[in-house]
Amino acid sequence: DCATVELVLTNSTGRDFEGWESDFDLPVGISEYWSARIFDDGNARYTAENLGWNGRVPAGESVVIGFNTLEGQLDEEQLNRQADFTLDFI
Repeated sequence: DCATVELVLTNSTGRDFEGWESDFDLPVGISEYWSARIFDDGNARYTAENLGWNGRVPAGESVVIGFNTLEGQLDEEQLNRQADFTLDFI
């Protein structure tokens, strides 16, 4: 079984940004993704980057990205606790 994951990236900084990047750990592979370019470093660490049409994120707004995993059920609480999410606005 695979899982479908949706990440909501919210700009709570009070400033508008023209791009974003998010890094996270994931114990399973990714088969398909949308609303971002996603790269794997080969060690279960992923980087998601904005596409041209969704890079601008005004203050207080969000971007939603998603992906399907190759295998395994993901426990949402465990994923949020262990994924070591980072979000950088550019």
